[in-house]
Amino acid sequence: MMKRLLCLTVLGVSAVTGAAYAGDQPWQRGTAMANELSRPTDSPRLTLDLTQSGSDEKAMAEMAGRNSEAGTSAPVLTLSDGGGPALHGFVDLRVSHAYITPRGLVVENAGVVVQPLAGLVFDIYKGDGAIQSANIVAGVWSSLHSNHPNGDIWNECDLFLGVNVNFWEKLTFSATGMAWFFPEVGQTTESNPSPEYNMEFKLAYDDSALLKEYALKPYISLFWNFSGDSPVVLGERTFYIELGVSPSMTFKASEDYPITVTFPTYFQFGDSSFWGTDPVSGDRSNIGLFSTGIKLSMPLKFIPKEYGSWNAYAGFTYIHTCNPALTRASEIIGGGDSRDKFLGYMGVGFGF
Repeated sequence: MMKRLLCLTVLGVSAVTGAAYAGDQPWQRGTAMANELSRPTDSPRLTLDLTQSGSDEKAMAEMAGRNSEAGTSAPVLTLSDGGGPALHGFVDLRVSHAYITPRGLVVENAGVVVQPLAGLVFDIYKGDGAIQSANIVAGVWSSLHSNHPNGDIWNECDLFLGVNVNFWEKLTFSATGMAWFFPEVGQTTESNPSPEYNMEFKLAYDDSALLKEYALKPYISLFWNFSGDSPVVLGERTFYIELGVSPSMTFKASEDYPITVTFPTYFQFGDSSFWGTDPVSGDRSNIGLFSTGIKLSMPLKFIPKEYGSWNAYAGFTYIHTCNPALTRASEIIGGGDSRDKFLGYMGVGFGF
C-alpha cells in the first residue's frame, strides 16, 4: 500500500508541475535533432520582371555610349539564393554503465554499454502559415554491451522512421514507426526474441515565448506496441501514455561554451495489459513508472563549422517503477528486483 501511495504522490507532483519533452528515447532524441537541424527548403527561384527599370541595362547602355534612356524599360531577370540544404544528418554516441530502457526495464547492469545513434533528416516543407515546417527523419540505434553473456557485444538494433510537423512555431506533432531487433540476445538464433514493432504519436508544446526562462516544454505521447514480443517482457500488444516536462537553463560562463542544464521528467500510465501481471503476486497496475534526471550539455565550438555542429553532454537518470509486473520483468531477465533504478551516462554528438 505504501508503495502504491508513493507512486500516486509522485504522479500528482508531476501533474502539478506540468507535462514535457524528456526526449531520452532514441527516436525522440533523433526527432529533437531533426527539428533543430531543419532548414528552409525554398529552391533557388528565377524571376522575370517586365515592369521594373533595368539599372544594370541602363549602365551597360551608358558604357556603350548609347542613350541611357534606352535601358529604362528593359525586363529584369533575377535569381534568388533559395533556402538552406534540405538534407541533414546527425550522429550521437552515448556511453553508460547500464542499459535501462525508458520504460524502466533493466536489460544490462554491468560492464560498459555503448549506444550509437545516427540518422538523416529530409526537410519537405517550410511556410509562413499555420504549418511552419515539416520533415521526415530516419535513423538507426544500437546497444553494444561489454558484459554480454554470450560473448557477442551486439544486444539490440532499432530502426525508426517518422514525420514531424510544426504548427505556429510552438506546437509539434510527430508520428514515428519503429522496428526493434535483438540479434545476439539468446543462446541460439532460434532463442532470440522476436522483433518488436511499435508506433509513437506525440504532441509537444514549446512554451518558451510565454514562460521565458521558466519554460516547461510539455508533451504528451502515446506508445503503441502493435506486433511482435512485448517491450516489457510480461505485457501484451497494447499502449501506454507518457507525460513529462523538460525545463532547462543556460549558464554563459564563456560566450563560446555555454552550459545548458536540463531536467527531463516524465511518467507513464495506460492499459494495465501493456505491463501484464506479476507472476508471483498476481498484481496488475495501470501506472508504469516515474522518471526524472539532470543533463548538462555544451557546444564544442573549437571544431570548425564545416565539420558540423558538435556537442558533448553528461547526465543522470532516476527511475521508480510503480508497476509490479515491470519490476518483476527486470528480475526475470537478470536486472534485479529493485523499484529504484539509477543510470549515469555521457556522450558526444554532431549534426550537419
